[in-house]
Amino acid sequence: MSLRQARRLLDEHLDIWAKAWGPSPISHESEDYPFGRLLRAQGLPSRGPRLWFGGQRLNGPVLRRLVQYGHGFHPLGRPTPQDIQVLKDAMAAAGRNVAEMEMIGGTQAVFPDDHSTADLGAALASIPEQLEQASRRSASSPTSSSTTRTRSARSAVT
Repeated sequence: MSLRQARRLLDEHLDIWAKAWGPSPISHESEDYPFGRLLRAQGLPSRGPRLWFGGQRLNGPVLRRLVQYGHGFHPLGRPTPQDIQVLKDAMAAAGRNVAEMEMIGGTQAVFPDDHSTADLGAALASIPEQLEQASRRSASSPTSSSTTRTRSARSAVT
């Protein structure tokens, strides 16, 4: 399956899920998932699952999916202040408030060499700014490291 097909199917799945947790009856017409007039199943929760999306950049499909279906954003890396503003503007244009969105921030420890510890203060210094930008959760990775540590780890494995 190509990346284009996978993206198209993901968008279609999201559309079907939104319908499944919406008013009954539902129908959907497509080449892959054609069905007409289905009644909502008894016993389903009143709202669907909380959907989180992530990516390296906050644009295109990730932004569209976040605004249309998202409840949380888990970026790969730190979004720029411009990315956060784009999300705020897109949410507002869709009649949503960015405060509805759960957001993950992150820290990265830098180890100066293979035998030294990382500067915890430097790693945590970005948290106040991230909280100001709307991040409500934080993730850190004890394995994040400088190039020196990474090279050593690779050579130990090979």
